[in-house]
Amino acid sequence: MLRRLSLVCLLGTIHGPLAHAASDASCKPIIDADKGRASATSWHSKKTMNGMSMEMIRTGEDIYANMGGSGWKKMPPGMVNNIAKAVDSFNVSECKKLGAESVDGVATTIYSFTTTVPGQPTFSGKVWIGNKDGLPYREAGEKYEGTTTYTGVTAPAAK
Repeated sequence: MLRRLSLVCLLGTIHGPLAHAASDASCKPIIDADKGRASATSWHSKKTMNGMSMEMIRTGEDIYANMGGSGWKKMPPGMVNNIAKAVDSFNVSECKKLGAESVDGVATTIYSFTTTVPGQPTFSGKVWIGNKDGLPYREAGEKYEGTTTYTGVTAPAAK
């Protein structure tokens, strides 16, 4: 149960849209951003989802989670591989470029999207993708808001 809950929270924290294929080329930046984050060796993600705060850190092959302020816990081995597999399991469509904005000093392009997750309702949101590195820096939707940083990331003291 903990492993399943950890994976669900991890995937939600990593990125709202998690994408694999799209019917139009306008979704390519979002798909590439998801794959880029999944392969990045370090990141720090903060998200509020359905009123619950979640924070995750990846350093190398280790992933740590702090769900709802409960303290840092190291996730089971293999979570990094689960991320890569999950990126290929969902679908993103109806992507549109909305404009540009800076996120914590990083120049980004904002995209809207719709995501279909097997067995779940379809949802829509926005993602802010870095112009230079193609990585997602901010996500927002009806019930979630989050940011991700990629520099200066260190492992927390974890249980």
